[in-house]
Amino acid sequence: MQAQNESVRNQSMVQCFSDMYKKEGYRGLWRGVGPTAQRAAVIAGVELPVYDLSKKYILHYQFLGDHAGTHFLASFIAGLAGAVTSNPIDVVKTRLMNQRNLKTMSVETVSAHTHTPAIYTSSFDCLIRTVKSEGFFALYKGFIPTWVRLGPWNIIFFMTYEQMKKIY
Repeated sequence: MQAQNESVRNQSMVQCFSDMYKKEGYRGLWRGVGPTAQRAAVIAGVELPVYDLSKKYILHYQFLGDHAGTHFLASFIAGLAGAVTSNPIDVVKTRLMNQRNLKTMSVETVSAHTHTPAIYTSSFDCLIRTVKSEGFFALYKGFIPTWVRLGPWNIIFFMTYEQMKKIY
């Protein structure tokens, strides 16, 4: 619904779901759930340990004491690690979720009666095809916005966490 065109501009959310179900079936409603869950697992599996290790490293080598500056720096590093590891999954997820729109555009350009097969058959297929056709760094398209979003979130989260640990 974010990228609405003229044909769906005045549809409600229920109408959009109904339209998607009619055109793509049950699977269309769940497109992108797998990569989204993978991304969440990767971020949780990376950010928490990186924060903890960064904080321990900073404290062990006495770069900073145990205060807000240490928590800020460790949070910043955790946000960077989260962005580096999750961005390829975001790229794959976005391409899989936009696949229907791309199929529709290619069908319209060829003919209205031509059936175009799916562009990607799975997350792994999308990953391999992207790297082969566009190179490894294509997986990092949109990295800066991802980091700009994850960085501040991590700083707020981990600094709040550390302050709450002191209180309780």
